[in-house]
Amino acid sequence: MRLLIIVDDYSGGAGNMAQLLALNGKKQGLDVSLLPLWVKSRPRYNLSGIKCFENRAANLKSRVLNLLRAMVFIRRTVAAEDFDAVVSFITNNSILAVFALLGKKMPVIASERYNIKARIPEGMWRLLMRLAYCRASRVTVQFEHFRDFDKGRFRHKTVVTPNIIQAAPAVKDYRRQEDTPVIHFVSCARLVPVKGLDTMIECFKKIHDHNPRTQLNIYGEGRERKYLQGLVIRYGLEDTVLLRGKTSNPCAELVKNDIYLMTSEQEGFPNALGEAMAVGLPSVVFECHEGIRDLVGAGGFAVQPGDQQEFMKKALLLCQDSELREKMGKEALSRLKRYRPERVLKIWKKCIGEAIC
Repeated sequence: MRLLIIVDDYSGGAGNMAQLLALNGKKQGLDVSLLPLWVKSRPRYNLSGIKCFENRAANLKSRVLNLLRAMVFIRRTVAAEDFDAVVSFITNNSILAVFALLGKKMPVIASERYNIKARIPEGMWRLLMRLAYCRASRVTVQFEHFRDFDKGRFRHKTVVTPNIIQAAPAVKDYRRQEDTPVIHFVSCARLVPVKGLDTMIECFKKIHDHNPRTQLNIYGEGRERKYLQGLVIRYGLEDTVLLRGKTSNPCAELVKNDIYLMTSEQEGFPNALGEAMAVGLPSVVFECHEGIRDLVGAGGFAVQPGDQQEFMKKALLLCQDSELREKMGKEALSRLKRYRPERVLKIWKKCIGEAIC
C-alpha cells in the first residue's frame, strides 16, 4: 500500500506525527511518502528511506498564488506517482488536497491534528472545509470527543486516530527519589500565548512560596521569551524558573525531572505530555478539552482550566509524596499501551483500507 501524507512542515505536532507515521508505517510494510507544503525546518527524525516531495515553489508574496501553486504541486506529484491514497494533515491542507485532486479517483483522508471543535474555520474557509470534507473519503480526529465537530456533520465518516507515543529510551528511576534535594517541574512548549506559560509561572511562584525545594525547567522557544523572562525577574525566580530553549532530545531532558506541567488554553493531542508520560512522569495539567483526562487517566491530575488554586494544590501534593509520584508515573507508563505505534498503525490501516474500497 502506497500512501502520501501532506503536511505543513516537518516541525510542530502535525509534522512530528507525519514523520512517526511514515517511519513506523515503513516497519509494518506501508510505503509512505511525505509532502510538506511550506518547508521551514528540517526533519526531527532520520527519514532515510522515506521519499519526501518538498514544495519549494510556494514562496511568493501573494498568498493566493502560493495556494494555487501548492495545489498544482499536489496534483502533479500524485499524477507522477502510483499512490493508493492521500492523507492530509490540518484543515487548510486538506481543503487544498481535495480540490487539487478533483477528477482523479484518489481517496483523500482529511486528518485533523488539533482541537477542531475549538478552532473551527470561519467565513469562506468554513464553507470550503464543508465542501472539501463532503468529498473526502474519511475524516480523522484525535479523540472521540472531537467527532461531533461542526455540529456532527461528518460524524458518519469520522475515525478516531490518536497520536503515536514512542517508547522512551530511558524511564524515571524512582529508587532514587528519596535522595532528591529539589523537586524539578518541567514543561515543553512553544513560548506563545496559547500555551499559557505566564499562568504556569504564576502558579509556580505560589508553589515555590510553599515549597522552596522546587525548580521549574521550561523547554521551547517563541515570541514570548522576553515577556516570560520579564515575569521570572518580576517574581524573583531567576534561579528557580529556567527558560532552557529548544532541545533536540526532549526525552533525555524530561527524565531528569520529576513532575510535568501543562497550562495550555488549547491543545489537540499534546505530544509533549505524551513524551513526559513515556518517561514515567506524573503530571498536573489543565483539562482544556475532555480528551485530556482520557489521555492522562490516573497518571496525573487534570484540573479545570484557569483554576490556579487547584493546580497548585495538586502540584504540592505530588511534591510532598514520593510514593504518589511513583504510583502515578508508573500509571502514566501503563497508559501508553493504547498509543503504541503498532496499535495506532492498525487503526490507520483499517481507515485507509475502507477509504480505498
